[in-house]
Amino acid sequence: MRGRRIPELGKVGSPDFPLHKFPAAGTCCDDRAADGYGGDSILPCAHLGSLEITPSDAVDQLAVIHNQLGNIYDDASDHDRARSHYSEAIRLREAQGNLYAAAQARYNLAIALRKAGSFADAREYAEAALRDYQTYGPGAANEVQETLALISAIAKAATA
Repeated sequence: MRGRRIPELGKVGSPDFPLHKFPAAGTCCDDRAADGYGGDSILPCAHLGSLEITPSDAVDQLAVIHNQLGNIYDDASDHDRARSHYSEAIRLREAQGNLYAAAQARYNLAIALRKAGSFADAREYAEAALRDYQTYGPGAANEVQETLALISAIAKAATA
C-alpha cells in the first residue's frame, strides 16, 4: 500500500507522517539550501522522495504529487520546475481521462506562468482549463468564473 498515503503529504511532521520517513543523506535533501528553500525546508524533498517510492502504475497519486510539487516550486518562484511538474500532472490526468483534474493543473500552471511574466502561455493554459471546465456544465460554474477572472487578470497584466 505504498502509494495510498501520498495525498496526505500535507501532514508533514504529523504523527501520521513523521519527519524521519523522508529521504536520507545523499538524496535531494542535501541540496535544498542551494535550491533556495532554506536549511529547514523539507517540502520539495518530501514530495520528490514520494515520487521515488510511488509505483509507476499509481497514476492518480503521481499526478497529485506532481501538482503539489508544481505548487511548491511556484511558491518558491522556481517557474521552470513548477512548469515541469504541472505539465506532468496534466499529462497524467489526460491519460486517465480526468479532464477536471487536468483543468485544475492547467489553471495552476497558468497562474505560475502569469507570475513568471509568460502572459501568452499563461493565457493559453487558462483558456484550455476553461474549455475543460466548461465540459462539466453547471457543476463547474465556480471554476469557470475563477478561470474567466484569471484570463482577465492575465490580459490586464500583459498590458501593464
